[in-house]
Amino acid sequence: MSEEKKKDEGQIVLETKITCDKCRYKILKATVSYPGVEDVSIDLKGNKLILKAPNVDPNKLFEFIKKKSGGKVTKLLYPTPNEKKEPIEVTVVLKMNIDCLSCEKKIIKAAWKIKDVCSVRIENQTVVIKGWNLDQNKVRSDVSKYAGKHADIAPAKEANDKKKKENNAATQQEKEPAELYPNTLLVYHPQYFSDENPNACIVM
Repeated sequence: MSEEKKKDEGQIVLETKITCDKCRYKILKATVSYPGVEDVSIDLKGNKLILKAPNVDPNKLFEFIKKKSGGKVTKLLYPTPNEKKEPIEVTVVLKMNIDCLSCEKKIIKAAWKIKDVCSVRIENQTVVIKGWNLDQNKVRSDVSKYAGKHADIAPAKEANDKKKKENNAATQQEKEPAELYPNTLLVYHPQYFSDENPNACIVM
């Protein structure tokens, strides 16, 4: 990936109609309240709102800010509306206090309520959730809300260790040959004409 493409990854540019400080405040208030927006800047001369939001649908964000700001945001400039964003697989690791089987069931049920989740696993007081274009903070908030239990996002190092462990396990499983007939006792026919069998028949 080129440096320019890396820089533009997750960037969203909206056209604005700012005539006063009140307009600017409305736009900023609407923007920062949207989950997944990481950085906000306003270009007053160019009438542009420049955002960094890697896991956000640009069209939904534009419609939200347009409505909340009272039409002060007028157009989605980048990416263009017909340009589709490739889905990104995201792994979210949450640390939770899991006391019993009932807790596990509640947490799993809560995680599956989140849109675009494709995998949920619980291991050693951690919940590993995989899905497409997931926002970590929103996932944490939703799981905590639906399960009725406090949740924290695991530190990056711990999350990476979990991911490495999973990848190593999957690689090891691929390397090990599968047994076609496990737990099967092989029975051979008696060697009636073998020299090693004392009771074998002799052909004259």
